[in-house]
Amino acid sequence: AISSDNVNGNARRYGQLSNEYDNTYIDLQEPVSSRTDGDPGKHDLFEGTLEELDKVCEESNMKDAVQILRLLKEKGIVVNLPRYLLLLKAYAKAKALVEAKAVHEHLVRSKSLLDINTCNVILKMYAKCCSMQDAYYVFCLMPECNLSSWDIMITWLAKNGLGEDAIDMFFQLRESGLKLDGQLFIGVFTACGALGDVTEGMLHFDSMSKVYGIVPTMDHYVGIVDWLGTCGYLDEALDFIEKMPMEPSFEVWETLLNLCRSQGNMELGNRCSEIVEELKPSHLIKESKAGLVPVTASVIAPKEQIKKSRK
Repeated sequence: AISSDNVNGNARRYGQLSNEYDNTYIDLQEPVSSRTDGDPGKHDLFEGTLEELDKVCEESNMKDAVQILRLLKEKGIVVNLPRYLLLLKAYAKAKALVEAKAVHEHLVRSKSLLDINTCNVILKMYAKCCSMQDAYYVFCLMPECNLSSWDIMITWLAKNGLGEDAIDMFFQLRESGLKLDGQLFIGVFTACGALGDVTEGMLHFDSMSKVYGIVPTMDHYVGIVDWLGTCGYLDEALDFIEKMPMEPSFEVWETLLNLCRSQGNMELGNRCSEIVEELKPSHLIKESKAGLVPVTASVIAPKEQIKKSRK
């Protein structure tokens, strides 16, 4: 679970951040020429230009990006915010936590105060690097949080297996005074799936319309089917689909189909395959060629049964 023991909730400036981090980040203040880690002569390959930084970022060469950032700092060349954002997103994709911390530290030293959108990019970077403690620390230091900030924390706490913390954060959000939107509930459903709590998940689904006046979209139905199936409730997921107030989309049936495959439920999976084929024939043709679904008619349920399941 995440901990707020070392978080100063009243902190407002990111200059304090460097004093709180542990020693696992790369020090960008240290001159490139003094470093001995990795290839001793590798820094000689770079001149320290913004063009080099753009190139290694495009190639997802994260360690070289850190080296170039040091050279740029030594030369006094300013890196603009859009380049930092590209770097942060690249580190998130690569899940390179150590280098991500280095760039974050460099950004903190370069900019006295970061706006909400930049902070949200940092939150997601740490979340995708599976470091929710760092994400939570940044979240607590943010001068102001918007719905996207809360959504990132709730969703990624759940995706990182911290479902209980995600639900706790949702309850904190409800007390914040911000008006909830539909996107947040998708993260809540993910959290309920992580906890395996079907009852609480359905209570949150009911509260969407009854308490907050939010009309569920197809994305919400996909999310519910996903966490019901992930918890092993495939039959309940099917029952939920059959009771939908609108025609289930291709994505709803595809979600259930994939869950049936992963859990070895061939009977229900075959029924879903037939429906998916009716809704989007080209999809199953492509998957059949890849060997992902059976191509013989003997494994597909009768159409009468399928039509009945969709009523």
